[in-house]
Amino acid sequence: MIEPKEDLISSPQAQSIERVAWSGVRAYATCYCCHGTGYVVRVERVLLSPHTFTRPILCKRLGCTASSKVPSNPSIVDTRLTPTECQELHELGLADWQTADRNWHEQRQQALLLSLSEKATKKL
Repeated sequence: MIEPKEDLISSPQAQSIERVAWSGVRAYATCYCCHGTGYVVRVERVLLSPHTFTRPILCKRLGCTASSKVPSNPSIVDTRLTPTECQELHELGLADWQTADRNWHEQRQQALLLSLSEKATKKL
């Protein structure tokens, strides 16, 4: 009877499940300006004096449909941001996500190499 060998590398199925789970996190954010909520998340990144906004700020990025699902009454929300400013926030948020995604994959690779190294030295 042949005994199964211990996998030194995690199975492709486990890796793909983890990759799918990680990629699913970013699926919620088709708009990185409002993260799909309809309200701007990080207005301080484009405005010099964000403290002048006292109400939630409505996202006006072209292509974002989340703002159509929230109240847009000017007495409730602030509508002073332009679509260009929302697009700039979107691009900044997307760049942040791509950096975090790259860092996560690098850390995952380092952890995998460390694990492989430890398993290899135990067998010596």
